[in-house]
Amino acid sequence: MEEKDIYNEKLPIEQKIFFFDLKTTPQGEYLKITEKRHTMRNTIKVPANGLNNFRESLEKVISFLDSYESQRE
Repeated sequence: MEEKDIYNEKLPIEQKIFFFDLKTTPQGEYLKITEKRHTMRNTIKVPANGLNNFRESLEKVISFLDSYESQRE
């Protein structure tokens, strides 16, 4: 299976580094998200056709967190 990088982004947060790798294969495109901390790595893959739904869910979580944090203050 031939896998090619389309786009890469790196995001350090606290003691972790997150890698966002957009890839393509003959079967289609997907986003590979890797969390790295020291020697530990965790990865998820989201098919490109699900990224809008993934983003919507992430935005809901962020919105909830914003309102949750403002209620705690």
